[in-house]
Amino acid sequence: MPFERVVGLAAVSDLRRGARLRLGGGVIERLLGGSPEQAPDRYKSYSPMELLPIAVPQRMIHGEQDDIVPFELSRDFAKASKNAELIAVPNAGHFELIDPRSAVWPAVLQNITK
Repeated sequence: MPFERVVGLAAVSDLRRGARLRLGGGVIERLLGGSPEQAPDRYKSYSPMELLPIAVPQRMIHGEQDDIVPFELSRDFAKASKNAELIAVPNAGHFELIDPRSAVWPAVLQNITK
């Protein structure tokens, strides 16, 4: 069954940029077996930003106060994609998006299911 939609919650939608920012203490480089310079084909094959255009609609939900994965990654991805919608969640960081007890959970849930 083909995908109908992709939803990213505070997604690292640009792995090359995430590696440069050393997100997760270098977890992207460990996952892909090197830096963008050392493993360029892997970044080209796996980074959503580099896979554009993506035919399936995408919804990027990201907390504006995220200090783990910068909000700008989702903002820039949504601008670059013809099929992406950015849902900016004010007053939310990184983990509030996955916590059903958080004040922002109803907005997240609504945007996942609509």
